[in-house]
Amino acid sequence: LGNFYYRQKEFSKAVEAFLGGLDIEPTSLPLLSGLGFSYLMNGELFESESTFKQIQNLDPEYAESYVGLGAIAQKDGHLERAESLYEKALALDPQNFEAHFYLSKLRMEQGRYQEAERLLKTIRSSSPDALWLDSYILQAVQGPLYEEINLRRKEGNLKEVERLYRELIRNSDYSKDAYLEMGSFFLETNQPRKAEELYLEALKRYPLSDQLMTNLGFALLKRGKIKESRLIFTQLLALSPDNSEALSGLGLIELRSKNFKQAERDLKRALAIQPTSISALSALGLLYSETGQDEKAKVIYERLFNLLPDQPWVRIAMEEARFAPLLNQIKELENTPIPRENLLKAEKLYTKLLTLAPDNPNFYLRYGLLLTNLGRLSQAERVLKQGLSQESGYLPLQIALAFNALFQENYPSAAAQFEKIREKHPQNADVLAGLGRIAEFQKRTAEAQDFYNQALLQDPDNINALSFQAGLKLQSQQLEEAKALYERLEELEPNKEWIRSALQEITLAPELERAEELIQTGELERAAEIYRTVISTQTPSLEAILRLGNLYIRMNQYPQAAETFLDGLRSFPDTPRLLTAAGLAFALADNPEKAEPLFKRALEQTPNDPGALAGLGKVAFLQGNNRKAEGLYLQALTLSPDNSPALSFYGELLVKEKRYDEAVKIYDRLVAVEQDALWARRARQEALDGSLADGAKALTDLGEICLAEQRYLSLISSTEFSSDYYLQLGDLYIAQEHFNKGLWTYHQGLLVDENSHGLWRAMAKTYLTLRHIPSSIFIYNCLLADNPEDASSWAGLGRAFALMGCMKTAFRYYGYALYLDPENEDALSFMAQGEMERERYRSARNIYQTLSSIKPEKIWIQRQLVAAHKKTRPFANFEANYHEEDEWNGGVNDWVARYQVYGGGVRMTAPINDFFRMAGYGRLDYYRLVNVEQDFTIYDFNVVRGGLETRRAYGCNCFLELDLGASVYGPQECASFHQRSGIIIEPTVLYSWVQPDRRALFGFDTETNLVGREFEENKAKLVPRYFLTGSYEQDLYETVTLGINGALSYLNGFQANYLQQGMLVADWRPQAFRKCFSFRYFFLLQNFNKVIPEYYTYAPQLKNQLQVEYRMKIRDEGTIQLGYAFGFQDSRTRFAQIIVNAPLEIGPIFWDRRRYNLGYLKASYDQCPFKISVEGNFYRDTERYTMWDLNLNIERLF
Repeated sequence: LGNFYYRQKEFSKAVEAFLGGLDIEPTSLPLLSGLGFSYLMNGELFESESTFKQIQNLDPEYAESYVGLGAIAQKDGHLERAESLYEKALALDPQNFEAHFYLSKLRMEQGRYQEAERLLKTIRSSSPDALWLDSYILQAVQGPLYEEINLRRKEGNLKEVERLYRELIRNSDYSKDAYLEMGSFFLETNQPRKAEELYLEALKRYPLSDQLMTNLGFALLKRGKIKESRLIFTQLLALSPDNSEALSGLGLIELRSKNFKQAERDLKRALAIQPTSISALSALGLLYSETGQDEKAKVIYERLFNLLPDQPWVRIAMEEARFAPLLNQIKELENTPIPRENLLKAEKLYTKLLTLAPDNPNFYLRYGLLLTNLGRLSQAERVLKQGLSQESGYLPLQIALAFNALFQENYPSAAAQFEKIREKHPQNADVLAGLGRIAEFQKRTAEAQDFYNQALLQDPDNINALSFQAGLKLQSQQLEEAKALYERLEELEPNKEWIRSALQEITLAPELERAEELIQTGELERAAEIYRTVISTQTPSLEAILRLGNLYIRMNQYPQAAETFLDGLRSFPDTPRLLTAAGLAFALADNPEKAEPLFKRALEQTPNDPGALAGLGKVAFLQGNNRKAEGLYLQALTLSPDNSPALSFYGELLVKEKRYDEAVKIYDRLVAVEQDALWARRARQEALDGSLADGAKALTDLGEICLAEQRYLSLISSTEFSSDYYLQLGDLYIAQEHFNKGLWTYHQGLLVDENSHGLWRAMAKTYLTLRHIPSSIFIYNCLLADNPEDASSWAGLGRAFALMGCMKTAFRYYGYALYLDPENEDALSFMAQGEMERERYRSARNIYQTLSSIKPEKIWIQRQLVAAHKKTRPFANFEANYHEEDEWNGGVNDWVARYQVYGGGVRMTAPINDFFRMAGYGRLDYYRLVNVEQDFTIYDFNVVRGGLETRRAYGCNCFLELDLGASVYGPQECASFHQRSGIIIEPTVLYSWVQPDRRALFGFDTETNLVGREFEENKAKLVPRYFLTGSYEQDLYETVTLGINGALSYLNGFQANYLQQGMLVADWRPQAFRKCFSFRYFFLLQNFNKVIPEYYTYAPQLKNQLQVEYRMKIRDEGTIQLGYAFGFQDSRTRFAQIIVNAPLEIGPIFWDRRRYNLGYLKASYDQCPFKISVEGNFYRDTERYTMWDLNLNIERLF
């Protein structure tokens, strides 16, 4: 029974059996010998040595005791003593089987292979059934070859090991064993494809070998060919139902299929047949571990350890079984997308595990790899180094640490570590692949390819080398070669998503390449259409999604980019690259609220993702926290010194803080990374010119326009690829209303960068100012075709429609613009401007206040805010007026009459809200007519006026004005005429319609500014004029205005009279000087029904006048306006001059043609709360008829 257990390698049971026999017969030498060898094989050397010494005490001539003691000495490394003991055993028993066998193993260890071969063949001849000796004979025959094989395996030179095994097969009479050993080597080194090919080759020579068939089944199983593997194991069991290895294979298949009960039955059946089956025991231990039966797993691994005490994997498996509960919890976390809280749990579990097993390097390796996969590279580095401190020669830890440095982009450190490993393992495929990856990142493509080839020569199925080389081939558009490499990877690593994605990318490569060609030629929209087609018609392609989103970013269509990335996340949930890309799109669109959660999700997946850290820095920058932003940028650059977003965003921050020297250094690094990117060179140039640009802006703010212009021209000449200075110079010209120069400058900028949306928008805004509405609408529509969520373009369309009078449409566009960007400057300023034009000053003020909080540095916003605020405050106007007319008599060559009007008054106005305004007024006027020639007063009147006004806004552009006033008049002193007293009621109802480019008015009005006389009774009184009036004006572009005006009047004098008036007006303002100069022409036709000498009458009068006006602004407070007019008057039956005496008769009809000149001056000074205005004019015609006025107005805000 003991010998049976010993042959089955059940050494513990063998010990129990032999001890049971010794209880019956304590001095039995065969029992004691079996017990000693069982102890020896079970690793219990002290008990084994004691047992063999006990045999020698009983029988010093018993040979097997010397064999056992020799085996113990050989295990302890005492080879000479072992040799002496084996020779003594053979001296006692020359045919002793164990002595020959152990001595042959000693000879092989000593390199004396011929002697070992002789000894083994001696045993083989005496024991023909001992087929297991064939593998030992093979090792003895090919001893030097085996030495070299072992040496090359230690070096990691897998290609040379394969060559040596091939030589061994060719030169050996025992090639089947060589096939089996070589196949085992392929399986151990993760080359199942080669193992499969080798076993198929061997089966052609040994078709009846069950062992070869069994190993072929395991090779197929390792390759994932479950169906073929199951068929082989089933066939083997049909031929031999007690084939334990075939049963183990079926158990493994069921284990992979998660059919645990059937797997356990198959594996237990295999162990019942062969209790020492390594494959069955390892599979059963794995089954118990996966199903949480940790105690059972521990028992199985202890049995394995007894069988294979020198195998490291068994020790590792035992420890994993020992800590199975912890490892199972960790495994759950590793097999799920890890949010931050799960990561923290995993860290705690690993910390606990390493506390319990601090000397297990594999646990450090597993923890380090987990952290590396999560992007926590610095922490992974620390863990891997702790593992190496426990076992410095553990190769997997050394390689993992080198790859960690590679992933941290610390290429010098990674290269040094790989080279150090290479000194001891010059042909290690992982080391060669790592060195190739470093060469690839450093743009040494040919060297990288050479390293990958070397790695694949050593291990054609090395995952790192295959994946790195496939990526390099794909990047260089060697699609067929890349496809072949990825297909090999798919065979080795089935069901890996990244491999399927790469193969899909290769399939789509022609379409993607065509899109890239279109991008190079500037046909961005066509390229985007190709990407959209690829995404919609194929299985979602991560690469196509990323390329389309990045193209949208290049086209400044950030909302579309974000939407593309978010759509991609539906197909590829929680993909860090997509999360980071979507966050960056929102950040570039100035939407930190949506960007921040995406960056945080990306960091949950890869906590040290430099792109996500840079994105969070951009969010902090947009939120005004520059210190936090800078810290995040530096953290990202520490992890990845060449990260483009981090460099770009950090440079932007430094420029904003005017740290230009630092910004230039950052942009130098960015240009080195993005060598072909125009935007990077442009950003560097702007940082380089930062101080000059600031100086130009300061000069502009100080009003030093000429100096600022020269500075901008210098900046433009210093760079060939920045359009920003063209924009700033154009804005300078537009602010000075040099529109042609501004538009020309914008055009020059577009020659540098035709895709500059800022330049296009500035041009469209200029066209709006010039009332070139179709041109501005065309540009805005083109911009929206490129980026449908361009808020400024929607706002521009709103302004265009507002100028055309479509206010509802305009406000829809404004609303959509503010929906896209609640702080859009164009939308808010256009809305405020429109509200000012519609006299809704409170709304305008509120909008400008919002703008001021958003853009506090903009001076023009502050000015507009002040202007709007003034319009919302009550104010009073204090007036003083003087009017004089003088008539010249050519007959006496002297002045004969003077007409004078003195006046003054006050008016109080109170805006109630945006829709309602009230005013009250009162004034005193004094009218006097003097006969200068005879020196007496013809009449003089005092007129006291007062009234109330209301103005009400309706709808978008309509106003209703109601005025009820009264004038009380009476004589001042005695005059030649009898002056009446009276009260005149003065009602007014006016309805007006106002658009930015057109105006209309209609209503009823009253005036009392004429004095009528009755010559028969010598009476005088104030004459009221009641009239219906209407007018319409239209702006053509920004420089021309056309208008028409008409009135029908009733004058209630001593004789009722009617007056009809019609006037055409044309106004032109030269575009380059529209704020300074204007030219106006008007034509007036008026006619009274009765020609009576009561007051000025015409029957009819024609009047043509051409005037020029010059306006000048003095700083922000003062204005001066100068004007000159020249005109012609043609009147029939004219009583235009002052009527002193009653005409005896109406003379014959004649045409009185006169030319006249008119000059005027107006000056104002505005210093809140006062505004003072002075106005004067002077008129004289060819008959020396003269009129002049002088007016003073003081306005006081409350």
